[in-house]
Amino acid sequence: MAPTTRIARTAVLALLLVLATGCGKAAEEGIQNVAEAPRQSATLACRLEYRAVEDAIDAYTALNGTPPTSNADLLGVLKDEPTYVEIEADGSLGLTDRAEELGCTLEAAKGG
Repeated sequence: MAPTTRIARTAVLALLLVLATGCGKAAEEGIQNVAEAPRQSATLACRLEYRAVEDAIDAYTALNGTPPTSNADLLGVLKDEPTYVEIEADGSLGLTDRAEELGCTLEAAKGG
């Protein structure tokens, strides 16, 4: 028997074994988890930045007597301007376009 044929048969037998023992479902779940990892990472990044911006707003307000009106105001408190969270015109916190592109939601950023 040629080596190529032997390898092909071994691969088919291994696949059948995986499917027969139910490992296929575990593999499918593993693939699904890997596929969701980028969205979960983005959600975590949004949540962490949301909390950091809330703390920065508190610090800015304590230092200046009034709350900040834009992300740029926070540069005295934060090293860099936030990537995912922004101060809206009404003073509330919202998400940037980049955060929404990554699948972040405001509810998830707030920790809900």
